[in-house]
Amino acid sequence: MGVRVCLKRCFKYAALVLSVGFVASAMLPLTPRDDLVEMLLDKSSRSPVSVLIDYDYSIHMRRLWVIARKDGYRHDGKSYRRGEVVMNTWISHALRSGLLTATHFSNVKDSMLSSRGLMKTHSQTHDSRHHGAPALRVDGLSPKLNSAVKKRHIIFHKSYSPVSAGCFQSLPFINERLTKLIAGGSLVYVHKSNAIDVKRPPRFVDWRSYFDSLD
Repeated sequence: MGVRVCLKRCFKYAALVLSVGFVASAMLPLTPRDDLVEMLLDKSSRSPVSVLIDYDYSIHMRRLWVIARKDGYRHDGKSYRRGEVVMNTWISHALRSGLLTATHFSNVKDSMLSSRGLMKTHSQTHDSRHHGAPALRVDGLSPKLNSAVKKRHIIFHKSYSPVSAGCFQSLPFINERLTKLIAGGSLVYVHKSNAIDVKRPPRFVDWRSYFDSLD
């Protein structure tokens, strides 16, 4: 067997292994960080559930959790304990925030970057003019991080794209279940370690800073 053929087979095998690993990590459920869950549940809320989004995870991973706030919460015929995960699924981030993981965030209108911090969902879903129904608005509760989410029209909505212009997108069948579950004043906490908060977003994404952040 020639060296060229051997290398070609090795590359094909490596690509196959990486692909299988990528798909497996995307399908497997994730467990949220205990400290983030407790921090979120300690916040006052009348809603029976809260939402945690952990952007420390890559875009292909199930990094959104809907968490029961009290013992005895029932959904789809099942009873949940306080802190138990009701739903674990995928969620987008803004393309300008990063390629595979979100690193850059903004509270500036037209920045087309994701926002982080504590938010609260509106009482009911609505029919978005651009994205259809169901869609769900949020209000920012962290003044320096997300007070402009309403003006920026940041919403939960359906899409087949894994990246957005700042909204929380998911596949139509996921979005329908998710928005119905969390409408009604649910707290939404968007977490990112070592986040880069941008006050004056550049015209183009600084991909060099993004790749440096992966080291």
